[in-house]
Amino acid sequence: MNQIESASVLPYSGNQLYSADEIRGDRDRLLSLETQDNALFLPFKDFNAPLNETGDIHWIARTTLDRERLLPRETVFLGLRQDETPMFAFDVSWTSRNWDQTIPCVFSDARYLGIQLADHRASIIAQARSVLHWISHNRFCAKCGWANDLVFGGYRFKCSNAGCGVLHFPRIDPVVIMLVEAKNGGSCLLGRGRDYPDRIISPLAGFVEPGESVEDAVQREVMEEVGIQCTNARYFGSQPWPFPANLMIGCFAKAVSSHLSLDSEEIEFADWFTRDQLNIIFAKGDQNYALPQPISIAYHMIKHWMEHW
Repeated sequence: MNQIESASVLPYSGNQLYSADEIRGDRDRLLSLETQDNALFLPFKDFNAPLNETGDIHWIARTTLDRERLLPRETVFLGLRQDETPMFAFDVSWTSRNWDQTIPCVFSDARYLGIQLADHRASIIAQARSVLHWISHNRFCAKCGWANDLVFGGYRFKCSNAGCGVLHFPRIDPVVIMLVEAKNGGSCLLGRGRDYPDRIISPLAGFVEPGESVEDAVQREVMEEVGIQCTNARYFGSQPWPFPANLMIGCFAKAVSSHLSLDSEEIEFADWFTRDQLNIIFAKGDQNYALPQPISIAYHMIKHWMEHW
């Protein structure tokens, strides 16, 4: 697959923490890092992350956890900062303690944080939220039903059944999102799924199926959803989308046909849009349509097509 020039850093990407994979498997080393005075912890409540009064991520120092007796029952090792400060995340949803009053922070939806932070800090939120969500939904072994033990810094579950011992890994769901250009190059295909917010138009998207390449998924999804045959899939960029654990794979493609035949069960609306039309929509001068938020790769793909194609 050919690659085209993409946006430099998409929201939720650009994580600057060192993952320290060699530490994740060392239980004693992890415990030592957790108990360091300079260790920082990121609490999540109902998969929402904390913001402090300045609008930044609210990290909690190890000394504060000790003083307030807020030690978590289990943590996820996020990695090391450039100054080697160890960073952890943990879930407080299970406790009855009022964290909003105990710790001076506001728990905010990760979608809002992606816009609010708009830099590498949002990628830390994406990392932590995805792993914590996976942990909360995989407490028992899918093979034998026994309880799982959390290992490898929070990135593995191991079945506690000695006769099983299966390892379980965090789930990542690949999704293709494709902006299809018309045969004449003068317009692109945008649509709205039935579960989309009102007025929003976006490139089509769908999950990659087992045994399928990204190129195959692009062609299949476009044909299934709008009846358009396309070719020449080109890679634009990817974006973690932690709701709960998608990886958005952005592609551009060229339409071979032009007549739309919508899958009415999934697609509410789809049509071809010219650059002039999109310029008006970008300027919010069209009351019938609206674009995705800049937090999404969809927005950046539309903008890229308008400016570079």
